[in-house]
Amino acid sequence: MLIISPDGRDKSATIHQDADIYRIKLAPGDSIDHPLAAGRGLWLQLIRGEATLQGEILRPGDAASSEAEGLYQLKAGPQPVEALLFDLG
Repeated sequence: MLIISPDGRDKSATIHQDADIYRIKLAPGDSIDHPLAAGRGLWLQLIRGEATLQGEILRPGDAASSEAEGLYQLKAGPQPVEALLFDLG
């Protein structure tokens, strides 16, 4: 769910930065894909649960980042997952 964006789309709060911020909630075993466009950066902050991002295990408080264009997959482990995903320009 998009919660903050530069243009307020999808009923998100507005920020005066080139950043889209998503709140992610996944049930155990579920996954979500996020395409990262060229010239953008990704920051993922795990809040609750255990998940894998591109095969790397993340636990509460862990973060991951990348500036490589591509498709990123976050997959929940055996517990519900909550995370924030920042797509930054």
